[in-house]
Amino acid sequence: TILPLIQIILLILERTVIGGNKTVLHGDSVILPCKLIDTTETLTQISWQRKTRGKPQLDSFFTVVPPDKQRYLNGNDNRFRFAGNASEMDGSLQLSNVTLLDEGTYSCIFTLFPTGDYKTDIPLTVIGIICAGLEETMANIKEENTLNSLTKNRRKR
Repeated sequence: TILPLIQIILLILERTVIGGNKTVLHGDSVILPCKLIDTTETLTQISWQRKTRGKPQLDSFFTVVPPDKQRYLNGNDNRFRFAGNASEMDGSLQLSNVTLLDEGTYSCIFTLFPTGDYKTDIPLTVIGIICAGLEETMANIKEENTLNSLTKNRRKR
């Protein structure tokens, strides 16, 4: 009677969801990798959550129900596209036109029958130039250069 329990525990311990850290330039596209290995169980759903600069509260935003039913949750963000293959236990997503507000942690969750959820986190770093106040700074530099030129011209006379 203890053998079936040991088999279930071994099944659970074998599951691994592979993700990884990703870095992307502002405006580019990135694949958020998510693959489940070592299972023969039935996949019932792949879910995606995020906690980012733009969405600081944990936000469930995308699901895939095999074989290929995809659904945006909490509003359509068409920059996300399913890039995986549910029948191959690949839940990867592509994010296009990345902004600084997309930086944060993305979670990919595979739901299997009968053992439940398996999850990995994918930290996303966005590299970009913060342009806040750039126009004002450029105007100040121009003004300073103009004043310096006037001062130099007066000294020459």
